[in-house]
Amino acid sequence: MTTQTAAKSQPHAASKKLSYALLGLAASLCLPLQAAPPALGLPLACTLGKDCWLVNLVDIDPTPTAKDYLCNNHTYNGHKGVDFAIAGIPAMQQGIAVIAAAAGRVQATRDGMRDVNVKTIGTRAVEERECGNGLSIILKDGWRLQYCHLRQGSVQVIKGQAVNKGDQLGLVGLSGRTEFPHLHLQVQHQGQSIDPFTSQPLNQPPNHPPCGQTAPSLWDAPTAKALTATTASTGVYLAGFAGQVPKADLARAGAYRTHISQTAPALVVWANIFRPDKNGTLAITIRNPKGQPIHRHTLTFPADQARRFIYSGIKRRPPTWPPGTYTAELHLTPTQGHPPQTTTITQEVR
Repeated sequence: MTTQTAAKSQPHAASKKLSYALLGLAASLCLPLQAAPPALGLPLACTLGKDCWLVNLVDIDPTPTAKDYLCNNHTYNGHKGVDFAIAGIPAMQQGIAVIAAAAGRVQATRDGMRDVNVKTIGTRAVEERECGNGLSIILKDGWRLQYCHLRQGSVQVIKGQAVNKGDQLGLVGLSGRTEFPHLHLQVQHQGQSIDPFTSQPLNQPPNHPPCGQTAPSLWDAPTAKALTATTASTGVYLAGFAGQVPKADLARAGAYRTHISQTAPALVVWANIFRPDKNGTLAITIRNPKGQPIHRHTLTFPADQARRFIYSGIKRRPPTWPPGTYTAELHLTPTQGHPPQTTTITQEVR
């Protein structure tokens, strides 16, 4: 018997435009726009596509129709930054470092906000503090970087401190207006938000190149290469087994990490997926300890979505599950030009 379901959610729990207040500081930089831009590195100590994912780009469309610089919808209306997600709460608890994308001086910091899904506490609880725990750093020539949603108690720099590119600033968290652990990085120049993939100001059609056209980015060469290979692509970022129908929130919190009993009522594989695209597929195969397939199921995604939680499995047929190591293969096939991906997970049954 096969059981599967799916649920989607929007990034940051926000379908409306957010107002990131730069930690309550007004921009007052007056340096010339023609000053040399920074060369930004990856703002997390992680490997893209393995333990962190680029999930939301800047919205370059000034109308209510959100659009990123590639003419895709890997953004949402009014989004002024770039979002890098990690593999859920277990990865957040383990600790993924937020690092300085460029050298500069700390302008302001905030810490002390708890790590909690904004759906749990409501948006009013983080009003005027949507960024959560974070900091802003002033670079040379009037540029500014803002880092948001850091883990409570992790900010390890202070106002006025000089930082070098690559220095640790804190840890990725779940603070502020967000539904999942990630880092929001926002670039500004003279108070204007800048798309780091094109180096152009937002919502200014005469200056910002039309989507689909290349332009010099602000990323340094190694980072640009890595981002180009994984730009807001579909990916399985968290997967596991459960002995019963899993709940999305519990799965993301790491509740199903223990062994499964031989008397469990079912053997179910679940997965969290970033940016599934319409008509893309996820094929799941479960194999018993002898390597024999005992369950196969393929899901076709009905629409482009920000995130999706799925599960598929079988009920227990014999009196008990044979003990040993079970394996699941999740083969993800996107439709927007990204290569297929295969994720393999194992689970002990005893």
